Amino acid sequence: MTAPVPQQPSPPGPDSGNGQDAPVPQPASPYRALPLGEDMEVWKRVVEGAPERVLRIVEQESAAQIEMQRAESLRRLQLDQHQMRMDVMNYRFRLAGAVFGATAFTAVLLLAKYFIDQGAVAPATGVLSAAVAAVGALVFGTRKGR
Repeated sequence: MTAPVPQQPSPPGPDSGNGQDAPVPQPASPYRALPLGEDMEVWKRVVEGAPERVLRIVEQESAAQIEMQRAESLRRLQLDQHQMRMDVMNYRFRLAGAVFGATAFTAVLLLAKYFIDQGAVAPATGVLSAAVAAVGALVFGTRKGR
């Protein structure tokens, strides 16, 4: 009788059942696209200078990919800067609108006070009612749209 051959433990991986489901991440390298050494030997016999040519092509593709990533990063940075400028302008317009609205409402209140001081209560009531209605329409109309 012969003894059974002991089996080697399987390396950790998705099929080993040892709780490690995710594959080990490999670092990004432009040389991962290179063919295996045996394939390069075949290419070297078939075409003179093939390994150097393949290496040059892989390096050019890597450089092009790096350049595309750099251009995309620059585009995102420019978009972020543009968005920040737009946010600042939006804030300035809102602030100017609030100041203008407060000034206009103060002017209406002063006009109503002037009418009341002169004894004309009916026009003061009309001015105040119109001001309250306008402010209410602006506030609730703006909030409803958002």
